[in-house]
Amino acid sequence: MQSPLQDILVNITMGLPIYIALTVGFFLAIVRWSDTPTASMILIILTPAWLFLKIGFVLLYAFVPQFIQGAQIDFDNIRNIYRGLNCGSSLVEGLAIGLLIWAVFAPRPVDRKAQPSQM
Repeated sequence: MQSPLQDILVNITMGLPIYIALTVGFFLAIVRWSDTPTASMILIILTPAWLFLKIGFVLLYAFVPQFIQGAQIDFDNIRNIYRGLNCGSSLVEGLAIGLLIWAVFAPRPVDRKAQPSQM
């Protein structure tokens, strides 16, 4: 069995594209704040929380096997532990994706100069 540190490094490396995308999204939200404040606010809240969740589950999955091995838990309970972790992860990630979709479709400020005048 790999050490938890090796497991963490491998899993963080595999998730690197997601971490980069979330970080870029965070900084784009800061840059675009004046143009789209509602969507930017949602992303500024969402991206660090999602990043924290992803890294938190990497850490959790690295240490759960050691806990299970030390606790002498039977296979059915191990399966239930991982199902619970996956369910929790899916619920939180589903919420994050929902907020991301909300940010995409959030109302935008109307630019009066860009609209043709009505006569």
